Amino acid sequence: MKSEDSAGTTSKGGEDLRVLFQPLSIGSMRVENRLMLSPTGLGAYSANVVRYRENLESFVEARARGGAGLLLLCSMGPADVSALPPGREHGEWYRESLPVLRKLAGIAHEHGARVGMQIVHTGRQGVTEDLYAPSPIPWSPRQPTPKELTLDEIQVVIERFGNAAAVLREVGFDMVEIHGGHGYLVTEFMSPRSNTRNDEYGGDPERRLRFPIEVIRAIKRRAGADFPLSFRISGSERIDGGLTPEDMSLITPRLVEAGLDMINISGGAYGSNPVIVAPYSVPFGFNLPYAKTIKPAVRVPVALVGRLWDPHLMAAVVANGTADLIALGRALWADPDLPRKLRAGDLDEINHCVACNQGCIDRVGPKPRTCLVNPGWGREREMTPQPAKRPRQVLIVGAGPAGLEAARLAAQRGHAVTVLDRNSRTGGRWLLATLPPGKEELGGFVRWQERQLRKLGVRVELGVLADAAEIRRRAPDAVIIATGGSVRRDDRSLAGAIGADEALTAPWKVGARALVVGGDRLGLETGEFLASRGRKVTVIAGAHLGTDMGLTTRFHLLNHLRDLGAVIKRKAEIAEVTGTRVTLRIDGKEQVEEFDTVVLATGYTADDSLAKELGGGALEVHVIGDAANVRDGLAAIADGAAIGLRI
Repeated sequence: MKSEDSAGTTSKGGEDLRVLFQPLSIGSMRVENRLMLSPTGLGAYSANVVRYRENLESFVEARARGGAGLLLLCSMGPADVSALPPGREHGEWYRESLPVLRKLAGIAHEHGARVGMQIVHTGRQGVTEDLYAPSPIPWSPRQPTPKELTLDEIQVVIERFGNAAAVLREVGFDMVEIHGGHGYLVTEFMSPRSNTRNDEYGGDPERRLRFPIEVIRAIKRRAGADFPLSFRISGSERIDGGLTPEDMSLITPRLVEAGLDMINISGGAYGSNPVIVAPYSVPFGFNLPYAKTIKPAVRVPVALVGRLWDPHLMAAVVANGTADLIALGRALWADPDLPRKLRAGDLDEINHCVACNQGCIDRVGPKPRTCLVNPGWGREREMTPQPAKRPRQVLIVGAGPAGLEAARLAAQRGHAVTVLDRNSRTGGRWLLATLPPGKEELGGFVRWQERQLRKLGVRVELGVLADAAEIRRRAPDAVIIATGGSVRRDDRSLAGAIGADEALTAPWKVGARALVVGGDRLGLETGEFLASRGRKVTVIAGAHLGTDMGLTTRFHLLNHLRDLGAVIKRKAEIAEVTGTRVTLRIDGKEQVEEFDTVVLATGYTADDSLAKELGGGALEVHVIGDAANVRDGLAAIADGAAIGLRI
């Protein structure tokens, strides 16, 4: 279905989306449109290029085929110049990565995209045992102190940047980008907060620029003056004593003069507020002010990143000259076909990122990253639905996002799918997740799923109590139980207490003074929801807070609770409730406080009771999501995708 706001017409906001599909020259390179993949970290894929070769090929192929004009990848193989300390030679992993990178460049070119690589040295913000920086200053008091680079070591690192660029050109890449933002090594040299040297590479603004300028010149010398070179900056470090937009408006012309062909504007550093890759609680286009300050100072194309994936916002940014390219990271993880859909005017078909950061930015450790709304991220080839050998009648009980995803993929395989839900709306408990401040856009995923099911002819019946008798009466070939979990109640039956579900859907039942029991995501977000509606909120938790949340969303949520005046008490529990008097036991000591309402937000438990009722017969039954095991939306939707592809 085409939106009224097609690429060939004027949008509701007055922006002509065709501006996004004008070609652009970056140095000697022509890019066919203004949409580029932002070089966000690929996690385990980048760290194990050879092992995850097929995943990387799948990732690049999907985004090139999807219509992005430029793909920037991040620090793979020779582009990770901080993988070893200065002076140590690259090992076999370096040589083995080159055929993989050559193949990736070829795949991008086959689909008409240009491809570049970001060259990175993480400096004091690295995760290796040996950290190096301009000065021996840790990025936070809890982090290890880096070793100060000697003059000889600085030369080694500069040459390593140049060598990496030369290798990347040799294997077929069209350009490279220096990572000069986010508090990494190049930024550390530029910033007075992290560079306290008093030699050729520090002591005043001029000398602090010597390192990035020499890196630029080394790349141009080794890779060729005609090889396009971009430089990612933080338009502001957003941290006390760090670089400001005004600083960067003076710095960037000097860098361009040294040989740059493009500036790529981001923002932040480790520990900054907002964080570098901002979650849903941060407004769209939050880096726009930096571009407005910096772009007038330079005469090369400027790319901009930062929650820009609203089509009309993208068009406005390019049309009014704020930036020349729109850098999309998570948006192209969520829907690699976003550019193609924009060009065709199929705006309603776009599966928009919801900025949850769950599977991408906040996923740490050895596991490959993924995407909440696109479980096939990085596995596009293996997760492309294949026609079923024998189409069947599939009944899905539960219209939450896990059940809807199972329905979507099963229908694409050719099965006749029916979804039943006892509620009057699709979405299940997911709808509660859209109620806390800033989380409204999470509802967009369910609306997208609904549109896909209508296109596929999936029958969705709401207001139907699908008990065991009803399911047997319908006689499906297979049943998928996606009914979610049951509310977990506190062991003590507290008179007058209400559950978090009720507090979120009927906030008028919560008095002026609210005690929220539960320190995980549910409790913290319920507290935020109530505090934003004028309640005086206290949240009690165990020893830990938000352990089921990612770092970025937890950071912003705790800050917002503080700004709203909410009180959080750790190592706390309820000892007794008498009317409005609540006795709290905090770290072994008791204190009495007055509350009008106690809200129990202690979570959910798995509920596979329906599956057990259906068990023992010939009926094929599958249990997914919280009905099988309470985890989070990321795992539940992945469950739905897996069974939809397999059944």
